[in-house]
Amino acid sequence: MSLINAGQHSESAARAVRVESRTNLLFSFEKMALRDAVKSAKGARNFAVGLYDFLYGAGGPQQKFEQWCEAVAALPRKQTRVLTWPVITVFGFIAQPGQHIFLKPNVTRTRVVDSAGHSEWKASGMPTLWDEY
Repeated sequence: MSLINAGQHSESAARAVRVESRTNLLFSFEKMALRDAVKSAKGARNFAVGLYDFLYGAGGPQQKFEQWCEAVAALPRKQTRVLTWPVITVFGFIAQPGQHIFLKPNVTRTRVVDSAGHSEWKASGMPTLWDEY
């Protein structure tokens, strides 16, 4: 929180994005959208504060998750959306894997269909996310 308290939102956001960039969890277009979204001061602030509050803020898990989704939804976008399941779940999973899951809907749907024989499972659209998370 010290970077955020010092008003260094761009550095805080850049560090988080850099940590994720070393993984193969997000698609390249999601990585690019995220990098673009945190380039502006406002985008970096929304992202850094939103992520901190999601991981360490007050409130219950549902409230914190929904606020995180709102923060990501408010990020500026150039070409592709930033609010995707992988983007909203990757940082919680990296920081606190015992508390958060990483979700890619198409991969999850394939696994559910293959293992349980369900053919009707669908990930709902944003932002009705908590029930599925």
